[in-house]
Amino acid sequence: MSNDESRSADGGLPAETAALIDDYFVRFRVEALAAGAHGSDDAVAGLQAHVRDRLGGRSGTPEDAVRVLAGLGAAEALA
Repeated sequence: MSNDESRSADGGLPAETAALIDDYFVRFRVEALAAGAHGSDDAVAGLQAHVRDRLGGRSGTPEDAVRVLAGLGAAEALA
């Protein structure tokens, strides 16, 4: 697989990094819905943008994503 093939289509992050971010926010959404929160799409989009900005676009490794997401805390607790 070439370096270009390992990149995700969204934001230029490596596919593994994008998958980690997506998984975090799927868990966040599940917990938020279970807690009765509604209309959190804008908040989630803002948090996702924050994480991607912190990763600096193309340079975000999976390890970097884990570090940035840890700064937000557990998805379940954040919800």
